[in-house]
Amino acid sequence: MPDVYDFLVDVLGSRVRVKIVLALIQLGESTLTRLVRETGLNHVVVKQGIEYLKRHSIVVEERIGGYVVYRVDDNNPLIVALRDLVEKMTRKER
Repeated sequence: MPDVYDFLVDVLGSRVRVKIVLALIQLGESTLTRLVRETGLNHVVVKQGIEYLKRHSIVVEERIGGYVVYRVDDNNPLIVALRDLVEKMTRKER
């Protein structure tokens, strides 16, 4: 298993991936179009980021009717820790 630091740098070592993960933590779930709108990033860039995060079991997708919906994988311990951190930091900002 890779070192935790190396894993975090590898998976979240991109502002694009960080924006996507934070948006999904805040939104709960989202379509690609909504993620593009929420992050302000290019459609292709968001799609590539999502694919990378799916390969690393950070994001999962679900097909609902004609839509593909993305959300963070709450079974991943990294996501549990990130969600907790985001929650604590947003509470301090209020």
